[in-house]
Amino acid sequence: MKLTGYRSVSLFRTSGAVTVDLTSADSQHILGLVKALPNGPGPDCHEPPTLIYRVTVAHVAGLVRGTVISGYLCVAAVSVTVPGSIPSWHTDTDCRLDRAVRRLVPSRAEGTRRATVGC
Repeated sequence: MKLTGYRSVSLFRTSGAVTVDLTSADSQHILGLVKALPNGPGPDCHEPPTLIYRVTVAHVAGLVRGTVISGYLCVAAVSVTVPGSIPSWHTDTDCRLDRAVRRLVPSRAEGTRRATVGC
């Protein structure tokens, strides 16, 4: 799995992608957190939802190759998109996934590290 954080995150723009390969242990930890997320309505913001991180699945048992997990600034929304389907929306209500992602992105992904999702 690959984790992408961003150098800059603001209400209207995300830029400067910083991508790292996750270890098997970190991948399993992230997937466990994603599977535990409650369903949610998706971002309900006044402005367009701001992407703060993205996890892309390559080869993980139980998930389709190309599945993308995206975290957004507004209301701690997380989408899981399987190729060929519409996203399913979840809410990172206790920010466990958000904290795990922040721990794993490199320091140069400062925007992701500093973004606050409202938990």
